[in-house]
Amino acid sequence: MSRLRQAVNDTSPGLVCDDPLQVLDDVPAIELSGPAGERLEAVLAALPRR
Repeated sequence: MSRLRQAVNDTSPGLVCDDPLQVLDDVPAIELSGPAGERLEAVLAALPRR
């Protein structure tokens, strides 16, 4: 499973940033790194406040 996870991790940024199918024009994307347990905090901190 770790090879599959690595392949997905290597491919995902290109698909999201390059958007070859042009389906993510209005969708903001952030790239996360670090421990999985801290990623929720990073996502919530990156969201715009209303």
